[in-house]
Amino acid sequence: MRHLGRLQYATEPPINRGDGIIYIPFHEYQISVSNDNTRATSRGRVANTAPVQLTSTSKEGGVHEQLGHCELVMFRNNYDGDTVTFSPTGRLFQVEYALEAIKQGSATVGLRSNKYVVLVALKRNADELSSYQKKIIKCDDHMGLSLAGLAPDARVLSNFLRQQCNYSQLVYARDLSVVKAGQLLSDKAQKNTQSYGGRPYGVGLLLAGYDNSGAHLLEFQPSGNTLELYGAAIGARSQGAKTYLERVMEEYLEIEDADALIKHGVEALKHSLKDETLSTKNLSIAIVGKDMPFTLYDGEAVAAYL
Repeated sequence: MRHLGRLQYATEPPINRGDGIIYIPFHEYQISVSNDNTRATSRGRVANTAPVQLTSTSKEGGVHEQLGHCELVMFRNNYDGDTVTFSPTGRLFQVEYALEAIKQGSATVGLRSNKYVVLVALKRNADELSSYQKKIIKCDDHMGLSLAGLAPDARVLSNFLRQQCNYSQLVYARDLSVVKAGQLLSDKAQKNTQSYGGRPYGVGLLLAGYDNSGAHLLEFQPSGNTLELYGAAIGARSQGAKTYLERVMEEYLEIEDADALIKHGVEALKHSLKDETLSTKNLSIAIVGKDMPFTLYDGEAVAAYL
């Protein structure tokens, strides 16, 4: 018996349950050939359209007729068990899964003008009896970050940045540059994509800082990429915030007033909300800039920007 592949056969129309996810009911089969007869058994997956005659045996021993037209696809599970095995199409599935983990976290927004960088984040609590999760972390007087994804991973990376900032002050008697900090994060994350025994970090970071070269906003990704941006939004439903920032970018780039830049950040975050309302409990704001150290606003301190 020769094994061919797996298929996924949709059996009903898609279902919309109102939670923003489209559910597609399907049966899964594993395809093999014996004496030129194609038979579907066990579990598997498929895309649509190449004409392949499929049959499957029921528990009673009867044979169901043609199940549909489909095309065979490779086993994804053969290539997503670790981060060092490329799929035949050149993809690292574990790295892609880590990028998806960012979308599970609450949204955070970053934007910068020529003088200031602002971070705005939506905090969540697991239930009514728990406190709100910390979303913005100070790394040094001139630098901090906000996170979306797995908070424990962000804690590891923020501690690493603190150590690097202290090392720069101790050895060179100067602040660690923001761009260099992004490069150090990238190098640390990239090692987890080419060695056994670890996994990619399941968190995305927005790194904000001000140094001798001016204001900087960087986006860190678990793949090892770090991009410098004028505005960014990551986390669940962040596309609305990105669209707002793109629309008003020319306006906030020239802002000289810190409060005005913060208000743009809060407005961008509002465009990512669905059923939630910003309050003093779930909103966190940070700003850093020229002649202004990294300052975090929580609780009643954010009331003026709501």
